[in-house]
Amino acid sequence: MASQPSTSVPQASGNLAAASATYDFWNSPYFHPSDIIAAQAKSTVERIKEHPIVLAVQDTTSLDFTTQKAKKGMGYLDYKKSFGLKVHTTLGVSPQGIPLGLINQ
Repeated sequence: MASQPSTSVPQASGNLAAASATYDFWNSPYFHPSDIIAAQAKSTVERIKEHPIVLAVQDTTSLDFTTQKAKKGMGYLDYKKSFGLKVHTTLGVSPQGIPLGLINQ
């Protein structure tokens, strides 16, 4: 799916069994998003430890959901007619430009 992020799950999976397995994984009571985030954070820390200097590259992105019907609980973006979320991301990068992982979001 990572190689085809703009396609649907069935298209990216290639067949019904793989698509079904993806949905089963997402709905599993045995895996939680926090487990995936924790594993990613641990790996990022280990990679960062290998570098004496780490650059913290930051970016803010606006996710505009104004035209979406289900937008309860979202705040205003840049003006009172636009609803969505602001996402501020910090990526750890080596001085050589090697991405080391997500530091904060």
